[in-house]
Amino acid sequence: MAKILIIVTGGTFGSCANDGVRNVDQSDSIINAEIKRYQQKYPGKAIFDVPIESEPKILSENITVGTWDGFVKLLQQKHTAEKLAACDGLIVTHGTDTLAYTAALFSTLLKHLNKPVVFVSSDAPLDGKNGRGQGANGRKNFTDAVNFICEEFLNVSGVFVAYSYDLKRTVFYRAEHITQALPFTDNFSSCTGHDFAIYKDNKLTVSEYYKKLSGSSENLLDKIVKLENNVLLVMPYVGLDYSRINLQGLKAVLHGTYHSFTMCLNASNTKHDSVDYLYEKCREMNIAFYFASYDESTNPEPYETTKHMLAKGARFILNSGTEFAYTRLLVGHNIQKEQGYLGDKLLAALNLKLFSNF
Repeated sequence: MAKILIIVTGGTFGSCANDGVRNVDQSDSIINAEIKRYQQKYPGKAIFDVPIESEPKILSENITVGTWDGFVKLLQQKHTAEKLAACDGLIVTHGTDTLAYTAALFSTLLKHLNKPVVFVSSDAPLDGKNGRGQGANGRKNFTDAVNFICEEFLNVSGVFVAYSYDLKRTVFYRAEHITQALPFTDNFSSCTGHDFAIYKDNKLTVSEYYKKLSGSSENLLDKIVKLENNVLLVMPYVGLDYSRINLQGLKAVLHGTYHSFTMCLNASNTKHDSVDYLYEKCREMNIAFYFASYDESTNPEPYETTKHMLAKGARFILNSGTEFAYTRLLVGHNIQKEQGYLGDKLLAALNLKLFSNF
């Protein structure tokens, strides 16, 4: 019988509507009801530790780096560490809006944990309907997440996201690769184009793409004194004026790319339109600069814009989703001062690989 720990953060999974407005005031009673419901449906399959509740419980659109620092402190507490050591797996209930970011963060914080961690959310309050008139998927997400942890043959560790589509199949994404849910459809996706596994008709099928998993298992969680907001994420769009970006107080900038791993270098109208302007400003201020991402397997010949930045020494993080790269750099640049993690040592500890030649 699997022993499962649950951390309750709030989100739609733990929400209910009062006077037509959703809030998370009843998160604790909602998760306890779901635990009881599961045990009645699957007697003897799993036991649940008393849920750990983050305080305050929060709608995920309101999560900040300060909230994440609270999660860090919660995970660092002795009683939480003891519970994690004693369980077979962890479930984290979370809202969908920022789930991809928090799941990616946990994949760094708990990368040393040799057991599965599954994020569970819902597209509507559990007894309600989503925007497409279907029943909420939260209950199925929770049920299949528990069944995932109970799968004896699986024997995997890492952080995953369980999300059901049409209440028929539940997709399990690797937290390192999941991307933000799309507006209107609420669909998540993987930056690799591969799901980790699909749970359908009470059968779990793991993708061949993920059969072999490897990576650093160094404990970075205990090296964080305080998670501070010192990494800036910049996403490209037409009209981005780099002169408007305030770089004060930053340790690093992560710049996203277009889908072909490119960025604007056109300075014919004004130099502020080109990423070169931001890159040079960061160099002047000794701020680390990264691009996310690059896939060398599908793009052996970079575009001239990408090649230009590579020639200047720009660092492209390989085969990584933007959400994952951002949260992992955030952790890295909050431990390097105290622990001496700089340059290659930092990247190795974060298990980040760079594309730096062509």
